[in-house]
Amino acid sequence: MDFAVKGIPIHARAHQVTLREGDGGLVAFEGSLLDLRKRGFVPVGGDLQPSGIVHQMQVHGGIDPAAGTIASISARMPNVAFEPTVTTRGESCRDLVGNVEALADTPLEPGFARRVGEEIGGPRGCSHVLTLVHHLGPTAAWAMREDTRRSEEHTSELQSPYVI
Repeated sequence: MDFAVKGIPIHARAHQVTLREGDGGLVAFEGSLLDLRKRGFVPVGGDLQPSGIVHQMQVHGGIDPAAGTIASISARMPNVAFEPTVTTRGESCRDLVGNVEALADTPLEPGFARRVGEEIGGPRGCSHVLTLVHHLGPTAAWAMREDTRRSEEHTSELQSPYVI
């Protein structure tokens, strides 16, 4: 079968996750998801929306590396596609942002994705924050494993009698 791709992308998405040394032995994290509408006006939710920021979601908090769990997490939504209006029956993308805090004490591995989906997914969740947190967990777990591996390699190199 020949599937012809037609049209232009409505928006582009960027994800970012930053980990750094935090206070009290925690690994501090920040993550963001940014959707940019690239061109023109697009009909969304019964209205025409211009180019620019569509969604801007952020999470931040701390990870306990010894326990391998999220110690704390919170989210912000500086830009959302839908503010509370008569058309949305008073609902907004921001209504459920506080549910992210229930992810505190969640292990990064195993079962991370399932737990995240249970807390902030589903038909009443925010798929954008869900996507962002789904990227955060595996990224943080990999980075901490890699940091441990490199630290162990460096330590063994320093203890080698052949290092000059």
